[in-house]
Amino acid sequence: MSHIAEKIYNEDLTNWLEGSNSLDELIEQAKEDYGFDNIESAYFLILNPDHPSYDEKLSSLEIDFEAVSVIAFNSNTKAGFVEDKGEVGRVILFPSKFSENQLQETLNTILFDYLILK
Repeated sequence: MSHIAEKIYNEDLTNWLEGSNSLDELIEQAKEDYGFDNIESAYFLILNPDHPSYDEKLSSLEIDFEAVSVIAFNSNTKAGFVEDKGEVGRVILFPSKFSENQLQETLNTILFDYLILK
C-alpha cells in the first residue's frame, strides 16, 4: 500500500515483535506457543480500532484463517490516519499462505496500511 507501515514498523521493531529480537525469533515463539509447524505469511498492519467492524474483522482472521495476532506493548501508531485517537499496529502471522488480496478483502473496512514481512 504505502510506506507508512514500513516506516512505523522499522522505527520500533522490538515493540512490534513483542520483545523478540527478530521476526524469525517471534515466529519460532509463535510456532511453539500455538503448535504450528510453520508460519507461511506475516504482515505488519495499521488498523482502525474505532471502526464498528474492527473486532469482527480481526476475529475472522483468527477463526477462519488461524491467524495469530501479536499485540505490541504499545500498539498506538500515531500514523496520522485517525488524528485524534491514533491507530492500532500489530503483526499478524498465518500458518498457511495468505495473500495481499485475501488480506485486503478480509480487512477492507479497517485496514489503513500494511507491510509484508514474510
